Amino acid sequence: MNSSEIAHLSFTVCRLKQSCPSAGMRPFGISVLYMGWDRHYGFQLYMSDPSGNYGGWKGTCIGNNSQVMWTVAEYASNVVVSCLLCCAE
Repeated sequence: MNSSEIAHLSFTVCRLKQSCPSAGMRPFGISVLYMGWDRHYGFQLYMSDPSGNYGGWKGTCIGNNSQVMWTVAEYASNVVVSCLLCCAE
């Protein structure tokens, strides 16, 4: 198999999500995070939305307070980058 098992799992579930609309509505109506690890690709994270679209991420969050977590993650990544830039000088 050329792709990772996590990518294959997310593709399979998303294909199911896309194939069963009921009266124009998606029956699952949920976003899902697929996480895993393998020896070839290492850690992997995929997210699918209710329409069945999916993509790979280095980090993401979903749910009621996801915007708060995005803000925290953005701040934390800026602090880490600032520290790395300071240490490099």
